[in-house]
Amino acid sequence: MKVLPMGCMRLALLLVLMIELVACDSKQEQPAVDASGQTAKAEAVSQLSIEELPDRNIDDMDVCALLPGSALASALNLPLLGTESGPGMCSYALRGDSGEARFDVILTSNGIFLFTRNTSENVKDVPGFGVAAYTRKASGINQDLWVARKDGLFFHVAAYDPDVAEPVARVALDTIP
Repeated sequence: MKVLPMGCMRLALLLVLMIELVACDSKQEQPAVDASGQTAKAEAVSQLSIEELPDRNIDDMDVCALLPGSALASALNLPLLGTESGPGMCSYALRGDSGEARFDVILTSNGIFLFTRNTSENVKDVPGFGVAAYTRKASGINQDLWVARKDGLFFHVAAYDPDVAEPVARVALDTIP
């Protein structure tokens, strides 16, 4: 049996201690569990920044089914002319005082939400909508309102009538599961 010199043993012990230290620092904290057995996950999500919000799977979501035109017509107190479904979006047409009120509700991802926010001109934050919301000027659209909800749902309302975007976003926040 070969005996290692004392200097090598000290070095090996120091390396083991450093590895243990790094391993302790890199362990993530587990969420707290209250008396009922529920985790503090919901509280942790509400503390996340927009960049950390999880993306929901929106691939198979039918926006027209989740956000019925009748609910929007009722909230806006305008008659519904029709809806048109597309991938991850729904277009709505209502009869307004000055003609048709048209708008689209489009589901998006966290990445697109942030990219648009960071690369668009004339971005203005809008308080009171979900975790974060902003407007930006989009070509041909009077108001483009982008909203992030804490459960990872990101959507925007592209409205051709500027008075429609905010009420539609409020209904979408409350209605889309």
